Amino acid sequence: MLLGRLGRGSDRREPGGPAPEAAEPSPRAAEPPAAGRGEPPLGRRAPARNDLPGDAACLVGREEEFSLLTARVSPEGVSVVAVDGTAGVGKTALVARAARALADAYPDGCLYVDLHTHGAAHERVGPQRALRRLLRAVRGGGDEIPDDLDEMAELVAAWRTATSALRLLLVVDDADSAAQVRPLLPAGPGSRVLVAGRRRLLGLDADLRLTVEPLEPDDAVVLLRDLIGRSRADREPEEAAEPARRCGGLSLALRIASARLQNRPSWTLAFLAGRMSDDVRSLGELRAGDRSVEAAFRMSYDQLTPELQREFRALGLAPTARFDALTLAAMLGAPGEEVEEVLEDLVDASLLQQPPPPGVTGCTISYGPTRGAWPPGRRRRPPTVRPSWTSMSPRAAPPETGPRAASRPMPARPARPPSRAGGRPRPG
Repeated sequence: MLLGRLGRGSDRREPGGPAPEAAEPSPRAAEPPAAGRGEPPLGRRAPARNDLPGDAACLVGREEEFSLLTARVSPEGVSVVAVDGTAGVGKTALVARAARALADAYPDGCLYVDLHTHGAAHERVGPQRALRRLLRAVRGGGDEIPDDLDEMAELVAAWRTATSALRLLLVVDDADSAAQVRPLLPAGPGSRVLVAGRRRLLGLDADLRLTVEPLEPDDAVVLLRDLIGRSRADREPEEAAEPARRCGGLSLALRIASARLQNRPSWTLAFLAGRMSDDVRSLGELRAGDRSVEAAFRMSYDQLTPELQREFRALGLAPTARFDALTLAAMLGAPGEEVEEVLEDLVDASLLQQPPPPGVTGCTISYGPTRGAWPPGRRRRPPTVRPSWTSMSPRAAPPETGPRAASRPMPARPARPPSRAGGRPRPG
């Protein structure tokens, strides 16, 4: 969870408030559609397509991020904003609210595509499949995509042609690479694209890069109180802080904790805090139906290379949540420069908090509310740490990352593949 905190600005607005002034409506927006079968009468415009997901009822502590996402953009080009953050931090809820606030400024449609990068294999949506969906959306439900449009280049050309005269708002959710997103960018001037994902998309040309950090402690308490109901929270006015702290500022964890409290009317906040106080069992408490903090982070871990998985697990041997690169270099028996690359890769994957400015030592692991690890073939608790580097790494290391494994020299790192290239991460 890479987390360079946004500076506190003086210009605040509640999420869901009126969006900033948008670009002037496109000439196309003022032209009435031609009359015809299935079309509205002259002078009346057909409703624009809106595929945006529903808005979360409770969104707390995101005023500055919301303001940045809804700021006015140039009507001349296509604006791209890349939003990243660790699993369960609330990226989709924030982007969905911002998109809904902006919807009226995009008369040609508001489209949403979820790439399901961190979903099951059969759910994942590649660029070609996504382009076909988007083409159907802008052409209308009855307009079939020609079968001969199979090649990526042909689909991209068709998409750009179809959108060249449109001003669209496009939300791309759960993106993992710039290569997934580039083909989906519309061509119409004044269009806006909001991209959300766990990984920092260093290879994507973006007008703004925004990192969504865990909620501040006070905001986490407010969200938990809102979710369980003020009347119930007021019966234990001082007890909400501990379960909120145990949720690590993750909105997913806070929502799961509130769901458990709602489903157990006899439980008190203090009782839930007690159940979450054991690091070994606390992640098990953050499970409700098909939602689980452990599963969310597991998906991020599973997408690491085997080498990075080993290095990430080794962070669980660090005695504190904050550590410097020299500590990890000693644990892995590796040169400092290689360790810096490891840490930066984990920052880009939102499993490690952003390093402090040059000259300041320290790092933080960001992984869930407790520290743990998953040895291959066994189901164990996942990691949590905060940098001198702060990591989301395990305190209870699995067998292959015990003291002997951590002291073994780290194998030479192969050349960095293009998908992981890009140099040092930019501040969010």
